[in-house]
Amino acid sequence: MKILEKSGNKDVAIIYIAQLREDKNSVVEIVDGLDTNFKKEEKWIINISTQFGCPVGCILCDAGGDYFGNLTSNEMIEEVKFIMSKHEELVGTCKKLKIHFARVGEPSLNDEVLKTISKLHDLTDNPNLWCCIPTIVPKNRDRWFEELIKLKNEFFLKRFQLQISMNSTNQEERLKLMPVNLHDFKWIANYGERFYSDGDRKIALNFALSKDSEFNINKIREYFQPEIFAIKLTPLNPTYMTISKNLETKIEARKKTLNEQMEELNSYGFDVVLSIGDLREDEIGSNCGQSLRKLGLRNQNLIKN
Repeated sequence: MKILEKSGNKDVAIIYIAQLREDKNSVVEIVDGLDTNFKKEEKWIINISTQFGCPVGCILCDAGGDYFGNLTSNEMIEEVKFIMSKHEELVGTCKKLKIHFARVGEPSLNDEVLKTISKLHDLTDNPNLWCCIPTIVPKNRDRWFEELIKLKNEFFLKRFQLQISMNSTNQEERLKLMPVNLHDFKWIANYGERFYSDGDRKIALNFALSKDSEFNINKIREYFQPEIFAIKLTPLNPTYMTISKNLETKIEARKKTLNEQMEELNSYGFDVVLSIGDLREDEIGSNCGQSLRKLGLRNQNLIKN
């Protein structure tokens, strides 16, 4: 591993640009992060990349566009070990050590991610080790998702965070935002019912809402059980892509309406989280793919298309 760049703020996140192979396109982002509401001793977040670029090309995200293949399991483990080496004293003692497969890449498109999940406990005997997977739930990866259930139950029962990118309650709009074949709400609901076990963390349905995004509570109620699914509302990050596409956040523009909808969802039994990150995250450009783009290593012409 060759570190090409280090940036960020130690009180928010430190982003590393690393080259993992001789090929100049084998660059990734790795993040030494935290939840700014907690000390690092209490909650430490390690974000790793799963692909060299991303083949999806979501119009919300700077990580897509250029794509040069999957990381191997050994390379992903190398990412984790690199960040762990920065705070060796916390590896075994942190009260919540979270490994997020949430940087550059769609985890479910890489079979090696499953192998990596099974290896994480070889890195530490910390009983507070968590695994976190965000996904857009693409079609034709059902075998991958079935294996994920087995791995969760074997290695991370009650310590697994699954987050599904929704971004709209309109399936056609989802397909425009995340332009690959995606599973529909019925599939997601059925999968969640099989994935979830008593005591698990609820599956988060994440809505990063632009001002024009559909957010229909009746559709949420129609498909999803509040005992299994939680709703997460986040601002649309100010990435190069969202700015170029004139996509504006819905959180501030319609905060009153969203607060009313949150209360309504609560009344139906849903846990609802309004997740607004530290503004310093935007200042340091810590969103996925921004550091690679800033260095001229990815997608320089993408926003012109």
